[in-house]
Amino acid sequence: MVSPFVYNIITVKVSKREICYMSKIVKKYVREILSEEFQSHTFEPAVGDNVVNTNPNCKHYGSQGVVAGIEPLPGDAGNIIIYRVTNVGKEFSAGDVLEKTMDQLSPLGVIQEVRNFINQVLNEGIEFRELDSPLRYSRASGVKRLALCDTSIEEPNMSPSGKPMRDSYFNEYQEWEYYGRGKSRNRRLKKPRKGQLVPGVSDVCVIGFLDFHEYGDNAWYIDYMKTRGDKEGQKVASRLIDEFFKRYASEPGSYVHFGKMMREEIGHLKDKMAKKYPDSTVIGAVNF
Repeated sequence: MVSPFVYNIITVKVSKREICYMSKIVKKYVREILSEEFQSHTFEPAVGDNVVNTNPNCKHYGSQGVVAGIEPLPGDAGNIIIYRVTNVGKEFSAGDVLEKTMDQLSPLGVIQEVRNFINQVLNEGIEFRELDSPLRYSRASGVKRLALCDTSIEEPNMSPSGKPMRDSYFNEYQEWEYYGRGKSRNRRLKKPRKGQLVPGVSDVCVIGFLDFHEYGDNAWYIDYMKTRGDKEGQKVASRLIDEFFKRYASEPGSYVHFGKMMREEIGHLKDKMAKKYPDSTVIGAVNF
């Protein structure tokens, strides 16, 4: 008879690929949690507790305050929480007294702890790297690159068929010439020939990059910015810009030129940084 205190221990070898896959599943699950509003239906506050309104459909969403009173609803339908607001929003001000049902509120301390934990999980394996840019620019040589890497990624941007996507400057690709050069540039070649080999990133973990060069004394020119195709909408460019300014252009009197801004989103980033760093000169040429 086997003693109940004796257990069979099974050692499972997990490959690096499997770990990365599980990491992706966890991150996806966490992002799904972030997309929902954290609401506790079993939360029962007491007078003096700090609460936050977590109902996105309420005009007082985001209001924080201290519980001043609790009143029962008729028919044992729950309680109404009365709280005095301590922050400022579009529809509320500090000192306002609001009344909400419990399902619209959550404990403020728990919300902060959950969000801090989630951000910590999402940022595991995320790092910035300083590299030499493999791209050639007519404006300058020796262009540097600030890259954002997710070290849990082991494969390039792939198509459903399993082949690498045509993701410019992330996946390497071969250009082909179909017409002649010089005087014969309008004549189609009988057989296409290889043209320029466009380089990809130095590591598949790179999900976004910012190429730049020094433009003068404490001045910088942003040559190009790009986000990996399957990582768009995750604020990669915003994180790169924030990190770039922290590292290079945070001192008063700094000068940053965003170059030819081909997309409206880049214009918004330029405006954001100009507002955030009022003692610096932040400009860009609008081409959108």
